[in-house]
Amino acid sequence: MSTTACDISYWQPPVDDSYPHRWLIFRCCDATFHDPNCDHNNAWASAAVANGRLDGWTAYGVYRPGMNPAVLNHAARLPPGGHVMIDVESWGGAIGGDHSTEINALLDGLRALFPGQLIPGLDRVWAYGNRADLASIFPNRGNTPVVVASYGGSKPDVPNLIGWQYTDGRYSVAGLPSSTPPFGACDHNELYLPTSGDQMSAAEIADLKSYIDKERVATVAATNTAIAAQAAADRAWLQAYIDSKLGGTINRVVGIASDSASAAKVLTGPGGVVARVVDVQAQVAAANAHLTTLSSAVATIPAAAAGTAGPVDLAAVAQAAHDGALSGANLNGKTLTIHDGGTV
Repeated sequence: MSTTACDISYWQPPVDDSYPHRWLIFRCCDATFHDPNCDHNNAWASAAVANGRLDGWTAYGVYRPGMNPAVLNHAARLPPGGHVMIDVESWGGAIGGDHSTEINALLDGLRALFPGQLIPGLDRVWAYGNRADLASIFPNRGNTPVVVASYGGSKPDVPNLIGWQYTDGRYSVAGLPSSTPPFGACDHNELYLPTSGDQMSAAEIADLKSYIDKERVATVAATNTAIAAQAAADRAWLQAYIDSKLGGTINRVVGIASDSASAAKVLTGPGGVVARVVDVQAQVAAANAHLTTLSSAVATIPAAAAGTAGPVDLAAVAQAAHDGALSGANLNGKTLTIHDGGTV
């Protein structure tokens, strides 16, 4: 993972809770000199790691020829929960020549104080310097992780690079800060730490979650599209199968059902056949009622008319019976005889 870390000493204010990055580098000593802010910075950083505010911290000591015991004494005062680093510089030519043997001995002493790995794959003891000083003062570094100072520009191509000090606060690198609270402009490093399952930064975890969410959405959309396409293919196959086996019977059945619905409307709808049949039945019933009325009327013809000879105007009698006005006068003084066969 990549994480930003400020590099501070007593030249900067002591660290406080306004510090936003996930790693802190602070000076422990310069040979025999103990940095006045070291104890505060170390206590804050240790607590910040314990409560999850920081992923880690690194304390560094400045290499001076012949001063290894002093650096080891200062380092022994540090709590065991961090990393340590040796600052290898020429200090304007004050230190020259190859000091690899003494520096490697110092690093071995620090490894005895800070054994093992807090981050899988990362030695807890590092070295620091610019490319020129490391090449001249500490050329035989073995596999020691190094933080290389190279301001501005791009990430250095150096073996075993664990970090890049890209600014002293006066240089800018795109996408990276050169000023951080509470210190302001100061040395800033970008650390390149090995990644394990439980050592991802909060930003990397958020990026991973975002990526997973996008992939999930894309997968769901693709799955839905595939399901729809498969369903359409299944319907087409089923229709083809029905057509091949039943000769389109299903479509004909659907058509017949539609025709049946139309026929039902013709039979039972307003003015349909059924309604017209009912109307005829009503008219027949009405005619029967008139006939019944006529028969009743004829049966009430006065007996006095019986035996009277002469023709009878049956149309007049029927109309009179229909109108309820039948009387002997309608018989025109004639005799009306009704036989069983309905003959008059």
